[in-house]
Amino acid sequence: MLLLLLVGFLAVDGGPARPAAGDCVRIVGRTDLDKVACTDPNADHRVLARFDASTDIARCSGVPGTTAQYRGSTGRRWHKRAYVLCLGPLAGTGAPAERA
Repeated sequence: MLLLLLVGFLAVDGGPARPAAGDCVRIVGRTDLDKVACTDPNADHRVLARFDASTDIARCSGVPGTTAQYRGSTGRRWHKRAYVLCLGPLAGTGAPAERA
């Protein structure tokens, strides 16, 4: 199992970069991700689970199909709220979809 740890901090609360279970994301650089349509050719992973108010990526070990974890936060400076995303493949292949 490929273990990919991404640590991200989002500057604004809410917005398009706040993925939930079932959404798809693309990895941006080494520390961030964007929510994208699952049909987007740049999509890397599907969000399998989201744990709010947590920074413990070990919670993803109990989520079947997890191939990567993402730890981030939303909100502004003093009102940040942490969350963890458990990421899996776009399809049932065990790996992110290949890009053309």
